[in-house]
Formats: sequence, structure tokens, C-alpha cells
Amino acid sequence: MDENTGRHRRAYKAVVNVFRDTTGDGGLDMDDIRNLLDSGENELTELHGDGTYGAGDFRSKECLELLDEADIVVTNPPFSLFREYVATLVEHGKKFVIMGNINAIT
Repeated sequence: MDENTGRHRRAYKAVVNVFRDTTGDGGLDMDDIRNLLDSGENELTELHGDGTYGAGDFRSKECLELLDEADIVVTNPPFSLFREYVATLVEHGKKFVIMGNINAIT
């Protein structure tokens, strides 16, 4: 449970092999994603952390293993860990694009 919000927070790994307009509305939206994850063609797995770092923390063993497998990483790392996150990407030989506030590079 998140101590600040009182909500249960979970982290997931999504493997997308197939993406198409499942609703037939001519666009791709969250309904299509939900349908595709339920279809069995794609995979959604809950992450659990490693005892040192919580579920979904980029420093956890399971996330570092996912990083090594990943072709593309889409995330929003906490600003306070920005340098550590970029260093992790470089250490693992990943090419990356960062979209964010210009202050992040200073």
C-alpha cells in the first residue's frame, strides 16, 4: 500500500506482440489494449520486487533483467533518481530518448 495515498500500487510487465483495433472504431485506445491483454496474444505479468527494491523499481533484480531483454523502455522515473536511471541505461548499453523538462539535463 502506498503510504502517501493509501492506494494499493502494483507494477506490471507488458509484452506486446500484437496490436490492432479490436473495437473496430478506427483508433487504438485503452479498450483495445485491455482486449489485447485479455486475448492471450500478449502478456501482462505483475512484478514483485526483490526485497531490497519494490515492485517496478528500476534498480530491482527483476527490472534489471527486463532491461537487458528490452528493445524499448517506456517509463517515468522519479526526478530524484534521474541521474541514477540514466547511468543504469548507459551501463546496460541501451539507446534511449528522454522526453521531459529541460532542467533534467542540468
